[in-house]
Amino acid sequence: MRTVNAAIAYNENLRVSGSNIWGGFCEKLVRTSYGENAQYYPSATAHWNAIPAKYKHSGKPRRGGLAFWLQKSGTGDGHVTLCVNDIGGVNSNDIVSRGIISRVDYTVIEQKWTNLKYVGWADPWWNEDNKVIIPIPVAKPVYNYRQGKRVYSNKMHLRQANSDSVWNLSLALHVRGYFKPVPTTTYSPELKNAVAAFQRRQGWSGSDADGIAGPQTTKKLGLVWTK
Repeated sequence: MRTVNAAIAYNENLRVSGSNIWGGFCEKLVRTSYGENAQYYPSATAHWNAIPAKYKHSGKPRRGGLAFWLQKSGTGDGHVTLCVNDIGGVNSNDIVSRGIISRVDYTVIEQKWTNLKYVGWADPWWNEDNKVIIPIPVAKPVYNYRQGKRVYSNKMHLRQANSDSVWNLSLALHVRGYFKPVPTTTYSPELKNAVAAFQRRQGWSGSDADGIAGPQTTKKLGLVWTK
């Protein structure tokens, strides 16, 4: 079995080559892309029905996943494609020209072949020994600024605790990649080091890069310095 990157690269080479031998062979195409040499399923429908539920997913297909369509009638071969990016792009045979592999948005399949219905996507799976698990990313937490992005001057000292001003400072540094931990309400030595790194990046030195945020630093971070 190939990795996701290798399978997409192989599939892309087939597409770019203009090969026209893929008429009616959607299942063979995705199998070949992943380097799966065992007997492939006779149809996309049979493949979808064989995949355990834990490997199936709803919504827009993810990069490396196999996107499936089944006949609305409940019978027939269906269709399967390899998703090649995370915005829903799939490389499908026959969708533009018979036998040719073309890049289209996954929604185009139903638009052209109105007898098909999108049923979801799956991790590349042929059996328990031949599968590639595509991890679903964990949603990143959303952090919000407090007190109108204000930073009060009397809260900007080392080891200040329980301060929304410090929260705003740490959040501004967090989103810029200077402060790796989650935002904090405590002006810790680690936060001080992050502030100093940001200050040095501005070309400042000496007392202007001591790790304690003042009017210049907060302004550069898009915060509102308040006395």
